[in-house]
Amino acid sequence: MTEPLIFSMSGAPRGKGRPRATVRKGSRHATTYTDPLTRKYEASVAKIARKAMKGRPPLEGALSVSLRFRLALPKSMSKRERAAILAGERPYFGRTDTDNMAKAILDGCNAIVWIDDVQITRLFAVKEAAEAPGVDIKVQPLEPQESPAWGA
Repeated sequence: MTEPLIFSMSGAPRGKGRPRATVRKGSRHATTYTDPLTRKYEASVAKIARKAMKGRPPLEGALSVSLRFRLALPKSMSKRERAAILAGERPYFGRTDTDNMAKAILDGCNAIVWIDDVQITRLFAVKEAAEAPGVDIKVQPLEPQESPAWGA
């Protein structure tokens, strides 16, 4: 794949929920599991990812992934504040951590877009306010290159 794979998902972005743990009666070991809302969201991501891949096998090698999270503004927000945020004059942080939203998308694409998210060696994630909430995903192979000198 030389062309980037670009696809979008509509609806409010969701963060990956915290792992849950339970101990079964008579057992001395805890079992962890993903909460049902996160499982449902990741299944939605997987469905859209399969459609975008059009039957191709998962990508191999190092990958660069860019994520744009489009967040809806609260209905309770004033028109003035809404206009300022949408015009880029004021930041909007939303309620969900960027890293948790990224993790939900990356896990939903595992074994579909890439073999495993360990292949992602470059990740860009942006949160921005938008009238139409959703997530835009761009995946491209990453050619080997020199690492920049940090602090130089």
